[in-house]
Amino acid sequence: MNDQDRILVSSFSTDLGWMGLALRDGVVQQLKFGFDSEVHLLRSFELDFDLAKPKGQLRKWQSVLKRYAAGRKEDLTIIDVDLKSYSPFQTKVLKNCRKIGYGKTLTYGQLAEKVGSPNAARAVGTAMKSNRYPLIIPCHRVVASSGIGGYSAGDGIQIKRDLLALEGVRY
Repeated sequence: MNDQDRILVSSFSTDLGWMGLALRDGVVQQLKFGFDSEVHLLRSFELDFDLAKPKGQLRKWQSVLKRYAAGRKEDLTIIDVDLKSYSPFQTKVLKNCRKIGYGKTLTYGQLAEKVGSPNAARAVGTAMKSNRYPLIIPCHRVVASSGIGGYSAGDGIQIKRDLLALEGVRY
């Protein structure tokens, strides 16, 4: 395996628990958060990896994520993510989800309309479930028209409520 194919994982403690970024060639492949220990976080990555020492861009991304976890409004769009493995529809949904601003929400139906598929609210939900970049692609900001909707990261619905509350949104 050459250096470009190597997966590096950077782990760090935040106010949202232990967080980890899996990177390949400087691009995030996965984000995980909400773990009670570094050991549990690292075990959750189901891939072979080496630990990364935070420097340069990675150090900056960690700082931004730590500040976000501490309740500060941060621009997480500066973090590069890899969307190549997603279908064209999922990519469009994830890119549009990424545009939902801090403290704002859209319903699954509204996001479906934004991507030009007004009858695809369920498909939007499926795309949200496949999101490997929670926080960076803020799927917690996508809610059901009748309530909060689902969430597959961390502690599920409770962490979604906590993230929305962190941003000043009450559900």
